[in-house]
Amino acid sequence: MTIRPFARACALLSAGLALVGPATAAVAAPGRGTHAAQTARAARAATEEAGPRVSCVAASHANDQRAIRMAHRIAAAITGRASTIGLQETDSQTGITCTYHASWHFYAASAIKATILGALLRKAQEQGRSLTRTEKRLAWLMITQSDNDA
Repeated sequence: MTIRPFARACALLSAGLALVGPATAAVAAPGRGTHAAQTARAARAATEEAGPRVSCVAASHANDQRAIRMAHRIAAAITGRASTIGLQETDSQTGITCTYHASWHFYAASAIKATILGALLRKAQEQGRSLTRTEKRLAWLMITQSDNDA
């Protein structure tokens, strides 16, 4: 995640259909007595009564309370959803990593690629231009090869 204001970061973490494909690595809090493990336990404990088990882990004590607030806000945003979601995101500014069902596989998650392609086509149309050679190549890879990096 790029540097964003706190509220926007929470909103972005809780939005969307699902992450594309399997998460690369579910966040596991290292060691029982480590700072990350303590923060993860505190954040989970703070959100358990609120609903979903969202885990937000701070890299340093300075962001412990922020991690707990983020876990609360994400849990509140996803409580009662009819859809199935998963997330794993790290805020590069704070070092906070939030997860929710990060290791789940989503077979329909690539459907978001059609929305991305539609947005690209609309943007080009509004600018009165055709897709660039690079945009065409990446769009082709994204749709025909299910290339997540494209």
